[in-house]
Amino acid sequence: MIPTSHGFVLALGSSLAASIVAKATVIAAFGLIGARLARRNRAAMRHMVLAATFAVLLLLPVISIIAPPVRIAVPVAGRTDKVLRPPAGAIDSIPPLATPDTHSAVTPVISRSSGPSLSALLITAWLAGVALSLIPMVVGLWRIRLVRRSGLPWAHGQAVVARLALETGIRRRVALLLHETLPGPIASGMLHPAILLPPDAQTWDTEELNRALVHELEHVRRGDCMSNCLARAVCAVYWFHPLVWIAWRQLVLEAERSCDDAVLGRSEATAYADQLVGLARRLSMASKSPHLAMANRANLAIRVGAVLDSRQRRGRAGPFLVALGCVAAAVLVFTMSPLRTVSAPQSVSARSAAGAPLPAFKVVSVRRSHPGENSRMGVTPDGLTMRNLPPEELIEIAYGHDFGDFGFRPLKNDQLVGGPSWARNWLGPGGLNYEGYDVDAKVDESLARRFGEDSDGHLFWNGRCSYRHEMMLIFQSLLADRFKLKVSHEIREVPIYALVVAQHGPKFLRTTFPLPPPPCPAEMRCLQGYISMARLAEGFWGLLDRPVIDQTGLKGGYYIKLEWPRKPSVAGTHIATDFASTAFMFSALEQQLGLKLEPTQGSVDFLVINHIERPSQN
Repeated sequence: MIPTSHGFVLALGSSLAASIVAKATVIAAFGLIGARLARRNRAAMRHMVLAATFAVLLLLPVISIIAPPVRIAVPVAGRTDKVLRPPAGAIDSIPPLATPDTHSAVTPVISRSSGPSLSALLITAWLAGVALSLIPMVVGLWRIRLVRRSGLPWAHGQAVVARLALETGIRRRVALLLHETLPGPIASGMLHPAILLPPDAQTWDTEELNRALVHELEHVRRGDCMSNCLARAVCAVYWFHPLVWIAWRQLVLEAERSCDDAVLGRSEATAYADQLVGLARRLSMASKSPHLAMANRANLAIRVGAVLDSRQRRGRAGPFLVALGCVAAAVLVFTMSPLRTVSAPQSVSARSAAGAPLPAFKVVSVRRSHPGENSRMGVTPDGLTMRNLPPEELIEIAYGHDFGDFGFRPLKNDQLVGGPSWARNWLGPGGLNYEGYDVDAKVDESLARRFGEDSDGHLFWNGRCSYRHEMMLIFQSLLADRFKLKVSHEIREVPIYALVVAQHGPKFLRTTFPLPPPPCPAEMRCLQGYISMARLAEGFWGLLDRPVIDQTGLKGGYYIKLEWPRKPSVAGTHIATDFASTAFMFSALEQQLGLKLEPTQGSVDFLVINHIERPSQN
């Protein structure tokens, strides 16, 4: 059982979207905390912290996708079974699971429509939220563009702007325009900045005009129009996240306070506070809010209080602090974005020390196999014998997938990652190569009695085996003890097929006992028998080029009968090109069973070999 906190962390790491949201939460929280800690510092400093936060949030999804993952091991006490690929051809071999019960009922499956998948609905909702969140910004920019195109030049104001721009350190031209629809000053433009004023600005006294222009010129110098638009776009991407919107409001406030500080460097605080109150009053009477204005009612009390606070530090952040903020943001995004959480490698002895002891063989003999010996596995009344099996196959058995009443499948080798070449099967010039081992093992008396109670020891592979799960744990104990095996489970987002119910619902029967399958014609490929939907999806994986995951929502066992034609044998051989017949299988699946295989992305469990050693001979 995975502890709740560790399981939650692993769940976040298994999904790219969930991982990005979790990291965005941490980043936004850090940004807000940093701005809070710097509350007695310059407003420009706080703005830099928040701007760096939005830069990281903007780059986070991109770097998370393209950067090689950096995996963080999370200790777990056990493992959770995922979809595991079966051996090829498993779809043709559904073992019988129980004796027919004449009193058991056969009922039709309730028809239901598959509908859109949950992931598709979430993506659609997210895209709709992004679009709705971007509309106000796009409309605001469009309105500003119209105002600029219809604004009138003011020669005297242009001369004042040119003089103040040189004093402020701005070397490019800043246009000054008047427009009758504006209630107050507005700075606009990224490449070609402009300051827009209401027509009555021509009647303002010199100091009042200078204060308004210095405030807007500081916006131009700092590039607030660009930074605000980018931050607003980030808010649209994370439209569902309250911390991001809180950071946005704080960013806008700190930008205004930074421009206020620039005005206070050359003006008296009380006079400027009175001007802010007057401008805010005019804006409150306007029907439409400007895109980036000198004053607004929402932040008025905070800004006036800051203007009149003589203890508040003021001034620009400086090039060193700006460079330091850029470096910190780059380091944060490139270190945090690729992080992935995976279960930590743990040996059985480690689990036992944590209070979760596992059963073990009573007596075990492991030795290298003789060259050329046939590979086989047998069950004895009190144990197991294995001949010429590679460690890879032992791992596949130990960490296979248990389907309960629907049997067991070893782990497929293409879901096993890592490990030295001697522990794996590999195809060389002379064919299949591996390092085989012979294993003779005996179990304790209680498990031996259960061996004897089963009519066939090979029921270990079938559904009604009472000791199958315990045998898997014993195999894990053997590998940890003799091969020093340490493994971890890693969830990867890969292309999959989702097994879903077709539009008109399923076309098969629910049953509690296996019905005798009719013979399969030689020219057909058949799937027939008593099976669960999870086992059916796992079986299809043996035929297709990607994993298949059950998303039908149908529980329990069903009587399945599916037939589709084989492709003709290759000329001159007896080899049928079964994999080429999968196109017929897709069509037959929907027509005969009312199911579909839809291509999508999904999380699949991979087993990573972190450490393994050759065992000592005995």
